Amino acid sequence: GTLVRFSDGLKAESDWNIRERRGAGAVRTPPLEVGSSTASTSHFKVILLHNSMFANDALSESSSSSSSTTQQSTSSDRVDGSIIRPDLDLSSLAASAASCPQQQSGEAAERSPATPSFLFDDYDYHIYAHMTMADFSIGDEVEEEAPSQLEEVEESETVTHHKQATVREAHEMFVTVYGSCHLGELKASIAPGRVNLIGEHVDYCDGFVLPMAIPLYTCAMGREAIDQSRGFTLIHSVYFTETIKLTKPYTEGRDKYPQWVRYVQGVFALLEADSLPYLDIIIHSHIPPGSSLSSSAALEMSILYLIMEFLPDADRLSTTAAALLCQKAEHLYAGMPCGIMDQLVIAAAKNQRALKIDCLTLDYEAIPMSIAHDVVFLVTNSGVKHALATSEYAKRRSDVDRAVKLIGANSWRDVNEEYLKQRSSSLTGEGDMMDRACHVVGEIARTVEAANALLDNNILLFGRLMTDSHESLRRNFSVSCAELDELVEIALSVEGVFGARMTGGGFGGCTVSMVRRDAVEDLKKEIKNRYKGGEATFLECEPVGGVRIFPLDFLAPPRPPSNQ
Repeated sequence: GTLVRFSDGLKAESDWNIRERRGAGAVRTPPLEVGSSTASTSHFKVILLHNSMFANDALSESSSSSSSTTQQSTSSDRVDGSIIRPDLDLSSLAASAASCPQQQSGEAAERSPATPSFLFDDYDYHIYAHMTMADFSIGDEVEEEAPSQLEEVEESETVTHHKQATVREAHEMFVTVYGSCHLGELKASIAPGRVNLIGEHVDYCDGFVLPMAIPLYTCAMGREAIDQSRGFTLIHSVYFTETIKLTKPYTEGRDKYPQWVRYVQGVFALLEADSLPYLDIIIHSHIPPGSSLSSSAALEMSILYLIMEFLPDADRLSTTAAALLCQKAEHLYAGMPCGIMDQLVIAAAKNQRALKIDCLTLDYEAIPMSIAHDVVFLVTNSGVKHALATSEYAKRRSDVDRAVKLIGANSWRDVNEEYLKQRSSSLTGEGDMMDRACHVVGEIARTVEAANALLDNNILLFGRLMTDSHESLRRNFSVSCAELDELVEIALSVEGVFGARMTGGGFGGCTVSMVRRDAVEDLKKEIKNRYKGGEATFLECEPVGGVRIFPLDFLAPPRPPSNQ
């Protein structure tokens, strides 16, 4: 018999869902025919078990009378037969793509109205078996029908309120800066921040990461400038309290702009937006810069989605292509050699789901956060700000890029602990290279195990893996700092905390703790009383959806009552 542990979902996977990709080749899985018996709904007979991990229940076996062989819903953009690596020059892909057969199916047809010149979409069919359980008594034997696809979870009222508040504030500032205008002239996009639960500093190592989008938002709002003869786009930042003139050609003049503008300029330049009308834009954000919650990626994605509203539908990008463009903008214009995680989770996040991202293939899968019924992910801002572009982030990336070559591997995904041990002599005399390599190999393995722990609702294991990740980031990768270590130490001393770690690039920013719901206030109190690094602030997180165009009809004044 097989013991099935869950709270609100059951996932069944087939072995052939595993995709083996090495180097430039790809072994494709056969598409799942929706009409076939493989994809049809099946009935599961399960024994409902108590899913709480807070008691040491003795687990007994139960048998499943039948199961469904399905596949996890994933998405990717790639050139057929060749993996698009996150650090590839996007502008060079057109030539290689021209010799490859175009293939577009399934989700790609819906998500990519027009394929950009540098990228072809190829979304495989994958099916998610998900059981939504009614309020059965513990131990009841039930039969449930598994839907053939993962259903979208509705956004909570709280999250909608956060979004509307951010957009309303942006609108008020827009009127202050540019004057009043008809709502029909305005467009607005809103992009969330993110917290990475595990998988740190491996998104640029072809690894796996497990982030989720969080309800802190950046709003970009704009309209076509009334005077198109003026020769520039105006961009006003509420946070930086300055207005910048962005001039064409957008590919030139990077050094004349402040750092925050370069993220915006990069998006305009790589989208080849010289054909755009000149715009009036306001940027308003509740994501603190330097907090490791992806304020820069949220800025890039919100700007991209906004300016695409002023382009013909044929020029829209797919989800993954949009993430790649924003990553490229950060590399070339902001000088930050980031991985793909931040942009992709902000583009593709789903409500009440974490996103497991394969940074080699750019496939991703939405993982139900069943543990959210029992625990809270508490983000704690240390108050220590960092500037990654001028810190040692770039050096860490350079170190691991060199280390993988020294040990003779094409990718870190080809390296496990045994391989690293056999090739360790290649890193002798190379400073901290062996420590860096140990972190990458261990963190990739931990992230895969953590994603499975989420699916199994194994709170204890997930918490331990979070804490192990922090230790590796502190000891092996040396990207933590005294304030982050202090916050983690305090958190782990509080009863009801299952795990804690730094999140983001490091050198300051935030920690994330997995804490029992009824112990959250105790944890906050302990940090307020004991933390010596400054005044910490908190955010209780729920997973939210990704970047969207936000309708503005809620800003319209109410209609006067009818005389009838």
